[in-house]
Amino acid sequence: MQPLLLVCEDLHWIDTETQAVLDSLVESLPTAQLLLLVNITAEYQHGWGSQDLLHATALDPLPPMWRRRVLHALLGDAASLEPLKTLLD
Repeated sequence: MQPLLLVCEDLHWIDTETQAVLDSLVESLPTAQLLLLVNITAEYQHGWGSQDLLHATALDPLPPMWRRRVLHALLGDAASLEPLKTLLD
């Protein structure tokens, strides 16, 4: 059996069915050749805290100026996109 790297992004938007699959994977980590790499926001609640195999690294959110720069680079400067930029910021 080959080791597996599974990357899951933005778990703060996860649905309940996918969360159940990930919960099952986390439970099997001690016996699986699996590296599960996820990114989450601080508000996300996962319930995996008691697992000995977990390691968390906190990343601070981007400052407002940098968020606006990223949104401008990705979306451009069309006025019609301002409501979307406000929602994402």
